[in-house]
Amino acid sequence: MQREWHKLDLACKSVLLIGILLLIQLICAVFIPALSSQPTINAIFQTSLSSIFGYILGMNIPTGTKSSSEKTCPCEEKENTHHLLKGTNIHIFFTAGVCFICLITLTIYTMIGGDVYNDGIFQIGHLVSTTIGFLISSSSKSP
Repeated sequence: MQREWHKLDLACKSVLLIGILLLIQLICAVFIPALSSQPTINAIFQTSLSSIFGYILGMNIPTGTKSSSEKTCPCEEKENTHHLLKGTNIHIFFTAGVCFICLITLTIYTMIGGDVYNDGIFQIGHLVSTTIGFLISSSSKSP
């Protein structure tokens, strides 16, 4: 996995780190009401977080696939469908980590009896659904 990290370009590494910081901010905003008192700033954080996770989860798309009319032999199809973008394991570990962090946050928030209608809780719920969907689709692509 360390080799994959080094293969990622600076922009991708930056996006992963910014995503972690935004996730930390979201979790803090859920537990500390003063951090979620500015709706405009919260909207900026939440849309940025959604954009970053959309980018990260979208990076695990098979590349080099041809349309069915362009395929010449079955060996090309098999070769092309398993060629994924660099850093696939990093994306899977990152996604699984985010899912676990969100689930732990939801569990703790439920145990302390927090407000169910918190915007941050909705965002965390969407992240859980998105990451689980990504992990399920990734497991169905594995050879």
